[in-house]
Amino acid sequence: LKLADFGLSIDLGQERASTRAGTLAFMAPEVVMCPLKAAVDSRDGAAATEHSTAATEQDEDARGAAEAGPSALHGPGPCYSTLADMWTLGVLLFSVIVGAPPFWGSEQQLTAAITAPDPAAHVTWPDTRLSADARDLIQRCLKLSPGDRPTAAELLHHPLLAGHGEPPQPQAQQPLGQPTSQRL
Repeated sequence: LKLADFGLSIDLGQERASTRAGTLAFMAPEVVMCPLKAAVDSRDGAAATEHSTAATEQDEDARGAAEAGPSALHGPGPCYSTLADMWTLGVLLFSVIVGAPPFWGSEQQLTAAITAPDPAAHVTWPDTRLSADARDLIQRCLKLSPGDRPTAAELLHHPLLAGHGEPPQPQAQQPLGQPTSQRL
């Protein structure tokens, strides 16, 4: 697994996450509610800082801030925390296991589904490719309120990730259709 493209990343210890950025189908509801940024800041030459804060402490700070509301993150208006990443993890897990994203459609349809009172109710859950543990983990990540989502530390104790749950059932491999193979 290779992680890349941190061009829009910020240090939540130094900045407040309040800009909508990314792919709509993967955005958490609180990110969707944030305004678009007019221009991307140049971060060339910015000094990198290291923080010795443990990831677990950051997760707990994020949960506290999410439960306290936007003012807890030093400013008015919509903002988000690392718990937005838990939403994105749920979308990514669903996409990898099922082979399609849980939310799809036009921009308006995506926004309506993602910001609905129960976003997981807008997901078509395939019975054949998703174990009960995988479905449970994804449903926990796809909660409307950030404070209702598990932290990264909590997810490590989920049966699917802790190694004593049902593994997801991979999608059966199918040959590429002629139009797809020609585009490749």
